[in-house]
Amino acid sequence: MNSKIKLAVAAVPLLSAYALAVDPVFVDNFANGVVEDSDASPAFWSQRLSGGLSTAVESGGAARLTAGGSQYPHGQIASQVQSDFNFFRAPIVVQGSGLNFTSSTNSLNKGIFRMSMLSRTLFLEAPVPPAPGPAIDDSEYWADDVVALRIESGNNTPGQYSVAMGVKENYPQHNSEYDGFQLFNPGNNPGANFSGPVRNFRLVYGAKFWNLTITHDTSPTDTTPVTANFTGGVDQFMVNWKDPADLGALTGDSAIALQTQLNNAGGTEQATAALEQFTVGQLRQGWQGPSGGNWSDPANWSDSDILHVNGDNAVSSVPNFVGANVRFGNSANPVVVTTDVDQTVGALYFDSAASYTVQPGGLGQGTLQMDTRWFANEVNALQGSHTVISPINLYKDLRVSAEAGAKVTLSGQVTDLSGAGTLALAKNGAGTIEMLNVRLFDVAVNAGTLRVSPGTPLNNAPEGASLIRNLTIAGTPTAPTAALDLSNNALVLDYNGASPIDNVRELLRAGITTGFGIVSSSTTTSRRLGYGEGSVVAPGGTFAGQPVDGDSIVIAYTVAGDANLDFTVNITDFANLAANFNSTGLWRSGDFDYNGTVNISDFALLAANFNQTLPRGAAVPEPATLSGLAAGALLLVRRRK
Repeated sequence: MNSKIKLAVAAVPLLSAYALAVDPVFVDNFANGVVEDSDASPAFWSQRLSGGLSTAVESGGAARLTAGGSQYPHGQIASQVQSDFNFFRAPIVVQGSGLNFTSSTNSLNKGIFRMSMLSRTLFLEAPVPPAPGPAIDDSEYWADDVVALRIESGNNTPGQYSVAMGVKENYPQHNSEYDGFQLFNPGNNPGANFSGPVRNFRLVYGAKFWNLTITHDTSPTDTTPVTANFTGGVDQFMVNWKDPADLGALTGDSAIALQTQLNNAGGTEQATAALEQFTVGQLRQGWQGPSGGNWSDPANWSDSDILHVNGDNAVSSVPNFVGANVRFGNSANPVVVTTDVDQTVGALYFDSAASYTVQPGGLGQGTLQMDTRWFANEVNALQGSHTVISPINLYKDLRVSAEAGAKVTLSGQVTDLSGAGTLALAKNGAGTIEMLNVRLFDVAVNAGTLRVSPGTPLNNAPEGASLIRNLTIAGTPTAPTAALDLSNNALVLDYNGASPIDNVRELLRAGITTGFGIVSSSTTTSRRLGYGEGSVVAPGGTFAGQPVDGDSIVIAYTVAGDANLDFTVNITDFANLAANFNSTGLWRSGDFDYNGTVNISDFALLAANFNQTLPRGAAVPEPATLSGLAAGALLLVRRRK
């Protein structure tokens, strides 16, 4: 067993509304007559049967799982591993309704219904230990990693209707709800016993907490529903949730199995569990508060009846925990959300034509601590234009995505607080993500535009300067298909090994010819992005506040013709161009149009901007003085001929 799983805090029964998950991803009403087919997916379920009398069928608008035969028979349906069933990425909401037990052999005292989430799909057969031994059909007992909810059918006797729940990791051949970490059962919580049959259940399960809602009859003869809610804590890590047969797989995805089982049954005993509906959703609590509302107010969030452990003992319905998913849904008017105190969250989703602004409270408090047990934190925009002003502290990689026409601006500082300084940023989607700066180890622009906000009033201001160790832009350097837009800001690209400076030149050239690559939306006829080796531009020092060493490339917004990146076009730049005229070269040699050759076109750019200085603040460029270049231009033309 893995010691990283913590025992649950004491679960306390609470009256609760019975809310649906925010984002349903799977529904089966068992209404098409084929138990293997879900509402939308043929052959979604596979049968796993053990015992001579066991069956799994769909009839009368319900799945009917019969366990029959001697010892521990079961009737079971199990899914394949599904990416939507991933409680590390987003808490999973699993719901079953219309549960009912029947038995033609008076075996309800031995009947069990079990819902399991597993790190792998259940294989067909497993040997009885010690191997080799006779083959039996598989159950969750044989799987390594399982979360299981077990509901006892009782025996029409008050107090014998009970629920147990547990989790195990790397622990095959054990019942997760009893042999693993017991999260909830009659042995450690009297509230797990009920006075009447259980009819409905809702389990919200994340890597840091669980929340269980049970609806049961008042008694065996009184069907009046009674609802109770229980909450506890776990602490699971994705690295331990794996299929041992697939050494390369580590996804956090899960399969789900539904099962009826008998305990210590005789050869002719049987019991059937019928389930009328089964759904799975991803919990993304939605903002429903007013403009200007505080994040920390539970009234401002949907699914406020879903409680979770916040810290060691506190119970909260506010999305403020590792892996919390938040959705800002469609609003008729712009909305401002205030992070009045620090909030921990794993993913932000913006899906509104009207804008959302997430801003810190007074005195600068209200940082978003982005942490998750999945691969990466996420910021996604499906529509609209939205702004996150609150600073973001990252403890995992960050994946940002915007659909075509959508935009998210992260105007607060995004900081790597992982301790290793190696966090990555991946930009996906055809839309735009804008940031104050980009200071992460690996940056991949896979689609659309990753933009650095224009600095005002200064060009190449320190707060807008970016520092990247490894930069990847989709496509090739000569034919990129996405864009890194530096606006009027500087970038230090700190590389290892051979210098990528020629790739930088190609990406800049593509930027001015196709709009993809490394671009500047602040480009004018006289302003461009210049570049050079850091060892030449700023040897042993800094550039725009970022450290520069011998394995760095500096890119800066400057005047076209400024070969040495001192932000002024003068006789020094002309001398560089003249020394390399009509030959191959880079920006410092006078190649201002990025085509790899210093020629008359580059001279024209320099001449048009001669004696100009890049504006700083309210400064005005000096007037051009071209008289000193006239003779030089004639000499260059003759040399070219």
